Amino acid sequence: MEILNDLRTSRFTPFKEIAQKVIDTNQSEELVNCTKDKKLKTNALWLLTHVVKLNPEPVFPFQEKFIDLLLAPQNFTDQRNTSVILIHLPYTSYREGEVIDLAFAHIISQEVPVAVRVNMIYLSLIYTAKYPELMQELIQMKEILLPGAQPSLQAAFRKVKA
Repeated sequence: MEILNDLRTSRFTPFKEIAQKVIDTNQSEELVNCTKDKKLKTNALWLLTHVVKLNPEPVFPFQEKFIDLLLAPQNFTDQRNTSVILIHLPYTSYREGEVIDLAFAHIISQEVPVAVRVNMIYLSLIYTAKYPELMQELIQMKEILLPGAQPSLQAAFRKVKA
């Protein structure tokens, strides 16, 4: 894919310009398909985080693919990028129980990098609109994890309110 070559060959990547080019040239599907290639996956996901921040609409049709990807074993970089994409997409009931379970497991795990844990808090908050009882569980996690937590985790937990 030409756009991913731009990422590889540019010393200073103008990621917003490249993301806008993906949107303008309707290359979202091609970019999503690049996530199936081990060599391209991380760069494609990273670029898709910028696409979805500029305009999530071209990514809507692939939401279930991103949920499947989130739930599949992958490195934390790819998991962080996948969760960022999902945070910018609307609620869906697709595999929601599995997503919630994974999110909660990651939030409480000290083995998971803080950026992934923060994203999982934000992702969990999407599901609290439909399942308000999840907020109470997040509040309990907040009470346990907040003391001594990293600043980014503290900031994410500020969104967790009764």
